[in-house]
Amino acid sequence: MKFKVKDKIKIIVIEVYDKFIGGPGISGFQDTIVEALNNRKKRIIIDLSGVKYINSIAIGVLIRALTTARNAGGDLVLAALPYKVKGVLSITRLDSVFKIFDNVEEAVKSCNESLKD
Repeated sequence: MKFKVKDKIKIIVIEVYDKFIGGPGISGFQDTIVEALNNRKKRIIIDLSGVKYINSIAIGVLIRALTTARNAGGDLVLAALPYKVKGVLSITRLDSVFKIFDNVEEAVKSCNESLKD
């Protein structure tokens, strides 16, 4: 699993790319989310535009990340899902659990608005 982080004041964007299937990068991914929440970054956007494949391990990681964020008083949203990833989330009905945005810009705008409340 490969990812990189973009810091946007009270929001963090995590760009995941290549195959999102678990592996050595998972603990770093989870640590990044916990660290962001500890540093008062209460809105986390997962940019999946670069993901070519996702499996059940990765879905479990996303659910765990969402739960961690919400338990810390934050939120986690998904953005820019490729067709195959959308299909997997639809089949598993997780598209009704996650907030999903067409692109990162829409996700950032929504997160910024929710921080004003």
